[in-house]
Amino acid sequence: VLKRLEGVNDYVSAKMAALQSYVQRTISSIQNPSNCTAAPKLLCRLTNPYGLASAVHDLLWCFVAALRTGRTLILDSTMWKYAPGRDWLKSLLPVTGAACASVRTPDNGKEIYMFPG
Repeated sequence: VLKRLEGVNDYVSAKMAALQSYVQRTISSIQNPSNCTAAPKLLCRLTNPYGLASAVHDLLWCFVAALRTGRTLILDSTMWKYAPGRDWLKSLLPVTGAACASVRTPDNGKEIYMFPG
């Protein structure tokens, strides 16, 4: 039995490293489009009045929806109550690259879908 398991840890480790690399490349390419104006987008409004963990939970669902649909996630955190000035960028890193830094509203993009509902 042990001879059959020999090398399994190395195999699993290699597969996990490949999966990690794939996920990171996918997130990076979707969140950093070369032409943000032409990229399809998903707007996530962070309005959750509950705790920080609950807001991060909502944001993660937005990320899942954006990745699943191949859209760049645009975060609207102007109504977020946990940062001075009610802005995500006052406390945390941006979720999009520099090309999408100024995209805030549905009128400056190709197509923006709202999430959550």
